[in-house]
Amino acid sequence: MPSYCPYTLTTTISPLPGGQTPLTNVDDYDFTVFYDADNEIEGHSQTVTRSVVTYTTFRAGSERPPVVDDFVVSYLNPCVDPAYTTITATTQTDPPTDSYDSVDRTYTYNPYTVVPAFCPLTLTCVSVSGPEDPADLSCPVGDFNATRSFTNNFDGAAAYNSVHPGDYVYTLKVSTGGTDPSLNPTFPVTQRLVNPCDNDFVINSPSMSGDIEYTVTQST
Repeated sequence: MPSYCPYTLTTTISPLPGGQTPLTNVDDYDFTVFYDADNEIEGHSQTVTRSVVTYTTFRAGSERPPVVDDFVVSYLNPCVDPAYTTITATTQTDPPTDSYDSVDRTYTYNPYTVVPAFCPLTLTCVSVSGPEDPADLSCPVGDFNATRSFTNNFDGAAAYNSVHPGDYVYTLKVSTGGTDPSLNPTFPVTQRLVNPCDNDFVINSPSMSGDIEYTVTQST
């Protein structure tokens, strides 16, 4: 229709949970989408409906039937898309070396950073390798993502006879839930067990009173 023809434009936007809306500056032709608070709207959508009614200023009641159109704005999860999410590694500290001395040795995860910051990172243990195959140690039990640490304590002879000395490498993984490798980086944490019996020892032999002579006779 000619641009000078009068009309009435009505725009309605369906709500999101919590009443939030990233849609702003809605006018005749354009609108703006901006949201960076959290990922609560991920998986939801909004329907924008526009209704146009034309009329003439020369005749009352001349409104034509409305022309209605709509479109849907869907909000996707940026945390699973490497185009929008970046994980940055941090320095990890291995647990102290153990020598079967019944002392707790603890590893504590130093959290990786993620952008956007609201993306959750899940920590899991993938595997443990060691000097024997299969390894004598296994991934931590319980909710490792909640504790984000593990403790080993090797209590002398009992552990020495069941867990071989050597390096045990825990392969840990952080993930945003995406499938791209960049959103699922892995890193090693090493628990070293040293063999206390390999140390240099001085063995002192007890003093003897002298040689002993014994004559074999027939019993009577």
